[in-house]
Amino acid sequence: MLFDYNRNNKYFAQVQRRLEPIALEELIELGASACTQSYCGVHFEADTPTLYRINYCARTIIRVLAPLFHFNCPNEDVLYKNAYQFPWEEILSVFTTFAIESNVSNSRINHSRFAALRLKDAIVDRFRNKFGKRPDIDTQNPQIRLNLNIDEDRAIVSFDTSGESLHRRGYRLSSVEQPLQD
Repeated sequence: MLFDYNRNNKYFAQVQRRLEPIALEELIELGASACTQSYCGVHFEADTPTLYRINYCARTIIRVLAPLFHFNCPNEDVLYKNAYQFPWEEILSVFTTFAIESNVSNSRINHSRFAALRLKDAIVDRFRNKFGKRPDIDTQNPQIRLNLNIDEDRAIVSFDTSGESLHRRGYRLSSVEQPLQD
């Protein structure tokens, strides 16, 4: 398992299929470097100001992920064990709410919700064992969003730098209840 905490400023921009070339050009225009096209996304490098600019200005990108660690993941026990070993207390606290989005394809683990549940179990069990408390899950408005991608028995756990999907920026920031009609 590789713990790199993304200190190398490498990111992955998720995009809709077939928009990869457009996203690649857009990332270069916004100041990203070392851009390489991939399936449904673009790998790139950026410093912090550029990352903020990308999250604020990009039009084709769904979200920007910062890989935390990756490992071979043939089953849910290996997923749990590797996730439990990661020093989550350096990223989260017992007072932080978080949510996990997961994608699974071409793997022996074949249910994305179950994979997300095992990752969540490992995180909260680590906190409970170390501090006697655990962080809460908030699927609607978490403080931190994590992403789990398992493809061909290879897992990547990432920090979602975008928060909510970028297409929702500014969408219904405030609303009121619908009035009752007489």
